[in-house]
Amino acid sequence: AELVRQQKIIQPMRHSMNTTSDINYYILISPDRGDLDFEINKSRRMDFERYLESSGRFHGDGYARAIGSWKGLTESSYVLSAGIDETMAKETAENLRTIWQQDCVLIIRPDRSVINSSGKELGRLKNLSREAARAREDWTYRPDLDTYFVIE
Repeated sequence: AELVRQQKIIQPMRHSMNTTSDINYYILISPDRGDLDFEINKSRRMDFERYLESSGRFHGDGYARAIGSWKGLTESSYVLSAGIDETMAKETAENLRTIWQQDCVLIIRPDRSVINSSGKELGRLKNLSREAARAREDWTYRPDLDTYFVIE
């Protein structure tokens, strides 16, 4: 049962990517910026969702909403289906990082290892309890799965 629960974290949505493979990469990104006020970040989130829906790649079930903490600041986040090719996932993540002016966009590999858009190894995705995750500076919560995870 725990393995199934862990697999759900890296399979956040039905695939909208016209692929028959179960081996998928995912991108974790927040359109929020800590240096902007609430209303501007709210507008960025709405713009980001419109971007996802209109992209033809992430629309519908191609993404899931999440809540996270980055350097101790709570933010809205999204988990995006990024296909079966690591090079394409890196390029997509880097493009999103640039477009949305983010310090970091993460890529979750099929084996639960995590890298940033430039390919730097960051650790592995690990499930934690709410209390253990929120005691840390960086965490992500998937409300649709009622699951917290961190990178170790």
